[in-house]
Amino acid sequence: FVHRHRCRVRYALPFMFASNALIPGLYTSGRERRLFAVTAPAAVIGSVGVLIGQLLFGVVGAAVAFVARQILFAGALLALSTSRAPSDAGKRPAPEPAGSA
Repeated sequence: FVHRHRCRVRYALPFMFASNALIPGLYTSGRERRLFAVTAPAAVIGSVGVLIGQLLFGVVGAAVAFVARQILFAGALLALSTSRAPSDAGKRPAPEPAGSA
């Protein structure tokens, strides 16, 4: 019984690995705030889906919702990584070196 449900959760692994590969690139490209704005709702929606799946369909529903959560998370990160670079609005220009007058 447990083995069958573990197999379903394994479908989430490629999406988890893909998400982990995308996150460092998003941080180094200066998209920390956008990353949080995308991942927080995906995590909340996915977690609620796991709870509802458990309540309505038991372990199978929770496993399917968990896989869907990882797909949603990876898709959100992929969309963010392929979007344009963040604008420079609100960023200060680099200070001029002393003695370059």
